[in-house]
Formats: sequence, C-alpha cells, structure tokens
Amino acid sequence: IKWHDSHYVPGDELNEVKSVENYINTVADYISKMMESKNVDATIFTEFNPLVCLVIESTKIGYNFTDELPSECKVMHDLDWSGFNDYETFKNNCEKIYQEVIDHNPFPKEDENFGQKVRRNQIEFYRKFAEKPLYLTKTFSKFNDIAKENMLKLADELENQN
Repeated sequence: IKWHDSHYVPGDELNEVKSVENYINTVADYISKMMESKNVDATIFTEFNPLVCLVIESTKIGYNFTDELPSECKVMHDLDWSGFNDYETFKNNCEKIYQEVIDHNPFPKEDENFGQKVRRNQIEFYRKFAEKPLYLTKTFSKFNDIAKENMLKLADELENQN
C-alpha cells in the first residue's frame, strides 16, 4: 500500500512501473546504507520482495488477473478502487483528479477545450467501468452494485453540467 502510488501522475501509463522502480531503488539504497554502517547484518536484506512489485503492478487499470496470481494482488486492486463505493468520497476524488489534470495542462494556450475533453473522458471512463464488476475479492465484491450506481450517477451529473 505504501509504495503503489509512490509515483502518480494522472494519465501516465507508467505510474505502476515507476512506483516499482521507486520501491526497488529505495530498498537498494537501504541495503547499501546498512552494509556501509556495519551496525546491522545486512546479509539478511538480500533484495527487494518481488511480491511487492507484483502487487504494485496489479493496481494498473486493465491489469490481466489470472487464477495463478496471489490473492494479495486482488486485495490491493480492490483497496485501490475502494473509494468508488462511497459516493461523496468518489465524487471528491473525481474533482481532485480533474483539478490536478487541469492544473498540469501541458497545452494551456493551444487547447482552449482541454477541460471539456477531460470531463468527457471522465464520463466515458465511468460509463465504461460501470459495465463490468470492479471488485474481484469476496470481501469487496458486495460493493460492485453500489460502485456501478455511483459511477453512472456521477457520469450523469457531469454530463448535465456541460
């Protein structure tokens, strides 16, 4: 959980890869410092945990889950989406992401309709993801119906604002 969004830029398809890199580099730095200090037997810290890397990668939208994957991946995926089952939290997060994207608009002068395009993309995203179950584990699957309802409700509200 600590590492899965250590790198997060809205829309960046490499968020998970860069978060894995942050984790690996931090562990490598820690091991190096431990060995240099000689205060701790650093031989017990041989390398990063590959399961942590897999769990981080599994939070990517569209990640291909298989039965062979450890349950930790599915749980982390579900935790990553947990805000969708509370409408106010979901709506507030949607607005924060929207504002973050607007604030970091790389085309401020070239594209006057940037904000409208971002809104359309959000609406399409929520409608698309409402079509299939969002949560994969038994613990969270009970929230699939409310998450779907929340996504469609917000998509309708955003469309009516335009």
